[in-house]
Order: sequence, then C-alpha cells, then structure tokens
Amino acid sequence: MKKFSVCLALFAVFLFAVSCGGGSKNENKNEEPDTGETVTDTDTADNSEPADDSDADSDTSDTGIQGNDDDSDSTPAQPDDGDSQPDDDSDSATEPSLPECSAESGTPCVDPVSKNIWSAKSAETTAEKAADYCKDLTEGGYKWRLPNIDELRTLIVGCDNTKTGGECEISAVNNTLAHEFWNSKCFCSDDYDGNYSVFKETDMLYSSSVRTEYGDIWGVYFLQAIVTASTDQPKGFVRCISDDISACRNNPCASAENSNGICVSGGETYTCGCNDGFEWGTTSCAKVENCNGLHSTFPCKDTDSGLTWSTIGDLASWSQAVSYCDKLDEGGFTDWHLPTISELRTTVADCPATLTDGTCGFTDTCLASSCIDDTCKGCEISDNLGSSSYYGKLNLGTFLWSSSEVSDNTDKAGHINFASGEVTASPKENYLNVRCVR
Repeated sequence: MKKFSVCLALFAVFLFAVSCGGGSKNENKNEEPDTGETVTDTDTADNSEPADDSDADSDTSDTGIQGNDDDSDSTPAQPDDGDSQPDDDSDSATEPSLPECSAESGTPCVDPVSKNIWSAKSAETTAEKAADYCKDLTEGGYKWRLPNIDELRTLIVGCDNTKTGGECEISAVNNTLAHEFWNSKCFCSDDYDGNYSVFKETDMLYSSSVRTEYGDIWGVYFLQAIVTASTDQPKGFVRCISDDISACRNNPCASAENSNGICVSGGETYTCGCNDGFEWGTTSCAKVENCNGLHSTFPCKDTDSGLTWSTIGDLASWSQAVSYCDKLDEGGFTDWHLPTISELRTTVADCPATLTDGTCGFTDTCLASSCIDDTCKGCEISDNLGSSSYYGKLNLGTFLWSSSEVSDNTDKAGHINFASGEVTASPKENYLNVRCVR
C-alpha cells in the first residue's frame, strides 16, 4: 500500500510538470507578435540599443530592393550624388552631347571637324536682319552669331571649288572680299537634291562678310554651291554659329598682332585672318611680300595665282624634294609642299604653250605619258639674261621638280625646264632643283 501511494504521488508530479511545460509553450507563441512590435518600436523611435540598430542596418543591406530604397534616402548615398554632379557640369561645359550635323540631325548640332555648333535654319528673312536674328537667338542656351563666309563655306560638300580652301577666292580670312576676287571657280552646276549642303538644303544662307565695294553681304546659295552676294539673292535664310567649344572660343585672333580679328576654327587649331601684306603662319600673322619677278625676295606671293613661293633649294632626287618641302619652316610658315605640275606652270613666262592655260596637255588632270605632247616642248632656248630662268617669272632655275607622278609610269615625275619652258618628266632618281609652295 505504501508503494502504491508513492507511485501515485510520482504520477501526480509528472502530470503537473507536463501541464506547466505545455502552458509555457503556448504563452511563448502568443508573445512572439508582441516581441516583433517591440523591436520595431525600438528601431524607429528609440536609439538606446545600438546593437539592435546595427542588426537592423545589416538586415536592410541584405534585402535587395529594400536596400536600394534605403540607399537612395539615406545619408551615405549623398556623397555619390555629389561626386557625379561636378563631372556632369564639367563635361557639359566643354563637350556637350550634340548630334553631328547632317540632313537627319536635330539642332543644335556640331561639325566634327571645326567643332563649331550650328543652329536650326531661320524662317525666310533678309540680309539686313540676319545679324540681329543670331544675336537674339537663345536656342540650346548657346551664344550665337552670324558666321563669316569662310565658316559658311564649311557647310559645302561635293563642290571642291567653293568649299573652304577651294579655288574660289572670296574669303574673310584672306581679306579677299572685294568683287574682283569672284571668279568662275565660285560655283558648281545646279543640284536640286541639296547634295552641296551638309544639311541637304538648296537655300541661300547669309554670312557676316561684307562685299567691300558694294556694302552688301556674301552668302552661299546651295542650289549651285555658289558664293554670291545678297543683292543677287535679296531673300534668304540664316543658320547661326556658336564657337563655345571650338578653338576660336574667346577669339584668340582678337589680340593677335597684325590680325584682322577673324578666327576660323579647325577643331583643335585655328586660323586668324591677317591684315594686308600678312598671312597666317604657324602661330602668327607673318609678313609676305609680293613677288617682283627676278628681283623677288622670298618667300613671296605671286599675285596672279595667289600662291606663295619659297627660296629655291638644293639639287635633290624626287623623294628628297617631297620630304624637303614637307619639313620646310621658312618665313613663319610650315605648310609648304612640293608644287603640282599645274601649280608649277603658273610660274612659266613668255612661252604660251606651257603657261597654266597653254595647249600643253600635261596638267593635274592629265598625268599619263601621252599627255606630254609636242606642245609641251616649250620654246626656243634663249641666250639672253641668264638663260636658265628666261622662261620663268621668279628666277626659278634650270629644272624644277613637281610632285606630279606620271600615272602610267610612277618611276617618273613631272618637271619644268625653265631654260626652254619645256614641261616633261624625268626618272625620280635624277637630281633637280626644288622650290616649295603654299
């Protein structure tokens, strides 16, 4: 009986223990939501438990989208925003993201060669209103002006005569804005498809360059790529130019000695217009005398052709002559080259067949051996006054190399014998004199 009583007591204790353990488990389940609420309250309203805050931060950083949201609103993200802002400002100040100018581009757009920025085309207007239109233009936030004729000619494509640097002599940089400099090289044939314009246009666009003796302004009529005056085209359009990112930014030519203040950008480099008697050299306006026949001081400019000629060089093979001119630094100029046969023929005198427009067929456009015909033999050799230069305008020497290779025999190149005015070709290994041109 005693053993039974003991067993019964132990069984009762066991039941009590089980009952207490189950109650504790249920109570913990009910307390879990309360514990979660307590943690949340601590994170948002109470900073008294740094360990909990640290845990909350590390949890947040591991939670994908929630982490991105927290970064964008949190203080640690601010330095990243601050670092990116100056970079954007710096880039936009020097090289804005603009489309390359074309028929399809929007505006403002940039010429990739000159780095000039071009505006949209205006409504039809007159030459008298053109400058004010550009001055008042606010497109894209740039500072606009009316382009000079050299700049406007950079929009010409497909007409080599009137592109900037072409044979048409109308130029603000060269101070050749008088009508006397207009010639038959200042236009091409009609093209109604706009193929002479970067923008595929056929309109008349005005420049800021004044035709000296008439007071009207030069422009380009893109139907013919013709450089013409506003009197001939009283109605036209305007595209304004900005040099905010070009080499002409701040106009370095305005303070250049002997410059007329005109600046034309070449992208990373620029060319200044110079006063009469000066030409832009490597870094400045250099003095250039006009050629004076056999008494010329070199370098000198031949006013008939507009070409500038160097001092005569030593005897050289053809390849040596080419290299000599490419490396020549004379009179403040470094842009010398060995003249083509047509350029060299501009210095022939008193021998009609081999003058520039003479009947001799060997020219820049006909360089085959068959082009050296009987009329290229020149004139009778003279014994008068230094026969070696009798048929040369500039005391050119007996034989001078040209850069023109014979197209069907490239072992030979053209030259001129100024003792007879003969235009012919010789093996490139021969040694002849050199005079460079620019």
